[in-house]
Amino acid sequence: MNDLAPEKELRIALRVLYRATTHCRNLALNPATPHKKIEDLMDAINHIPEWLTQWERFSEQELLMFLDTYDSKWSGPDDAFSLKQTYLDLKKYGVVY
Repeated sequence: MNDLAPEKELRIALRVLYRATTHCRNLALNPATPHKKIEDLMDAINHIPEWLTQWERFSEQELLMFLDTYDSKWSGPDDAFSLKQTYLDLKKYGVVY
């Protein structure tokens, strides 16, 4: 079965992807950014497109685990970007363009 995510969840996930890829681009512009940080960021979000097109397989707990794995390693005083908090904020407040 190939069912798409409901519209609200689709919008949230697409916005997470937008913010993550924009952050990745900004990281890549800085030559001091460790390549591992960029790799970990992409690893944290690479399942999202598949989940959006196979919604019956989606697991919010699994998604939060992937996002938190990145955050626990890279989010902090030098880089306040948090994948998990981005997702939770979008879920709580909605997507605003």
